Amino acid sequence: MGSQAQPASYGTPSIALSAGYLSNALTATRDPTVNVTVEQRGANAGALAVTVPASTKTSVATTGNVTVTGTGATHRLAVAARGRGYTDLTVKVTGVDGQTATKKLHYTASAAVQQGADSRYFTGSSDASAAVDVGGGYVVVADNESNIARL
Repeated sequence: MGSQAQPASYGTPSIALSAGYLSNALTATRDPTVNVTVEQRGANAGALAVTVPASTKTSVATTGNVTVTGTGATHRLAVAARGRGYTDLTVKVTGVDGQTATKKLHYTASAAVQQGADSRYFTGSSDASAAVDVGGGYVVVADNESNIARL
């Protein structure tokens, strides 16, 4: 008697974001990005779908303002600002068997500025005590309230 083939058993998909926050300005020409890493036990990562099905404040960014590129285990997500403010975007991975997992991405857009290509909206620290230019367009900012250095 031969053995019967068993249906494939997949684990629950997982999703991880390289950053929990993205920020932008309305006239910025380079939309910020975050890496989205996905996997599902027993499945080829290239078969997993990454989408952004919801925004908590569509006046800031709709799901149509989000672009997801890449294949395999790592995708890149970019957000174009629609209006000023804050929104939470739901980032979703759908596994080969229909199981899903989600993460929230906090997104902020500031008002338009004169030099769109150079504009950035910095988040995470509101009262910097020190800042050092480290080259390449980066700065390290520190504050003595949280004792955290941010790049």
